[in-house]
Amino acid sequence: VQCVKVSRSMNFIVVIIGWLMVAIGLFGVASPHSMIDMVLAWSSTGRFYLAVIPRIVLGVLFILAAPRCRITWLIYAIGIMTLIAGVILFFLGAGRVE
Repeated sequence: VQCVKVSRSMNFIVVIIGWLMVAIGLFGVASPHSMIDMVLAWSSTGRFYLAVIPRIVLGVLFILAAPRCRITWLIYAIGIMTLIAGVILFFLGAGRVE
C-alpha cells in the first residue's frame, strides 16, 4: 500500500513539473521579449538560484523516480548529470555564472 502512495505522489509531482515546463515554454514562444525582460529584471542572486535550484531538485527527482521507470539506467544518468550540473553551478558562484 505504501508503494502505491509513493507512486501516486511521484506521478503528481511529474505531472505538475511537466505542465509548468509547458507553460513556461509557451510563454517564451508567445512573448520572448517579455520573458527576457522579466528574467533580466531579477537580481543577479535571484537568477543564480533560478539556475541552480531547479537543476538540483530535478536531478534528485529523476534519481528517486529511476527505479520505477522502464529505462532505469537512462533516468539515473539524466538525474546524475542534472544534479552534477546544479552542484557545479552552485560551487562556481553567482559571479562566475553571471
